[in-house]
Amino acid sequence: MNMKNTQVAWLQIGNEIAVNFLKNSIDTENIAPAYIFSGPKDVGKFKVAKFFASGLIFKDKSQKELSEDNLEIGSSGDLQVLSGLEDKQNISISQVREFNKNLNLSSFLNNYKVGIIREAEKLSLGASNALLKTLEEPKKKVTVILLTNKISQIIPTIRSRSQVVNFYPTSSEVIYDYLVEFYGADRVKAKQVARLALGKPALAVKLLEDEDFYSNLLEKASLFLDFFSQDISQRLENLDKYLGNKFYGQEAKDKALDLLSTWDLVLRDLLLVDQGQADLIAFEALKDKFPSQNDSQKIVSALDLSDKIKKYLQANVNAKTALEELVINL
Repeated sequence: MNMKNTQVAWLQIGNEIAVNFLKNSIDTENIAPAYIFSGPKDVGKFKVAKFFASGLIFKDKSQKELSEDNLEIGSSGDLQVLSGLEDKQNISISQVREFNKNLNLSSFLNNYKVGIIREAEKLSLGASNALLKTLEEPKKKVTVILLTNKISQIIPTIRSRSQVVNFYPTSSEVIYDYLVEFYGADRVKAKQVARLALGKPALAVKLLEDEDFYSNLLEKASLFLDFFSQDISQRLENLDKYLGNKFYGQEAKDKALDLLSTWDLVLRDLLLVDQGQADLIAFEALKDKFPSQNDSQKIVSALDLSDKIKKYLQANVNAKTALEELVINL
């Protein structure tokens, strides 16, 4: 779907203060050697980082020309994007050394070189120290942008050398209007997506545009809701079918944490219904599957157990075993 203008392409919705600050930094040529974009996942940090990078790399182009369709920064060689590897828990020192090496090369366009590090909280201590060497002796026209939803996990020496730019969630009403006005979304679907996005515009767009992603989220929630009408053996059988045979290693841990995140949201919805606030639920599309009766104390206990299981997973407890503990104790 095409958006109406590049102001929205910057995902200014909910990020007005951050976007205006960054645009002014470009206009006044007051660019810091490093930035930390801090805020919840899917509020638009990466999208804004790309447009900020494009404004530095293509300084001869007007802001109107910097739409997502013609950024070209991926092929310019002047943007480096560093992400963790799927099968690894941390971003390694070797990845950061390669990242630093590429940033130190001459600019292809004789403007800025920009490096973006996604999920910067995953930087290992060695990787953090390798990055710190670059930040301690910043090169002219090179800037690094660290994206994180856990700024406390970035070492203090990196935080102290970076300009922190905060991103915040926005209301579901604003997201709803945004989806209808700029994406031409069906109003019923827009309402459902806005609720599910929990204040995160980038997530709302993904839910709207990626039908498989949207369906998968509903499937994970439906799996959990079905548990409430099943006995323990049925729950375990259906969980096993969902997980399949290739559920192991770091991938299994990430998938288990993703499931728990969705299930926590379902439990939150059940609490809201029990407290007479059904108009605030996220999974409005599944409200017909909600149990007719809820026990708030049991729901709170399930949420507490979910938190404990997340800690087990971080300690590398078998992911399937950890999920089974919650399923059994519903």
